[in-house]
Amino acid sequence: MLIIHFVGDLHQPLHAINANDDLGGNRRPIEEIGGAMNLHAAWDNGIIRASGYTAEDLVNNVNRATFGVNQSADELGTYTEWAMASFTIAKTIVYRQVDGDDRITGAEREFAMSVIEDRIRLAGLRLAGVLNRVLGGPTSQAGR
Repeated sequence: MLIIHFVGDLHQPLHAINANDDLGGNRRPIEEIGGAMNLHAAWDNGIIRASGYTAEDLVNNVNRATFGVNQSADELGTYTEWAMASFTIAKTIVYRQVDGDDRITGAEREFAMSVIEDRIRLAGLRLAGVLNRVLGGPTSQAGR
């Protein structure tokens, strides 16, 4: 369970940054979006709810996007690379959405959904690689 949790967390951009000592957006108030009142909660689930998606919708979308994908362990990258990609997304996308106006607009929400779905897709592929490595499966070098 810890492996699943940690691999997932590495892919949530605000888990990889502490800008201005705001605890990954937890102390960054924003205009309410999908019930979320801070930036971290917005990227955890507020944007998803505001977009009208359910967990089942996300699973179906990600399953369609990854159907037939067969990546080697070498293509999945390292834990450090995963965390740095999340950091970069937080810095260049997430915080820029709320700079100056403390809100996520409709266009920003739509773009954020594409990023969120991509991060979930990558987390799933990489988690499979990590589990295969731990359990001796076919992608024995995932996550190095």
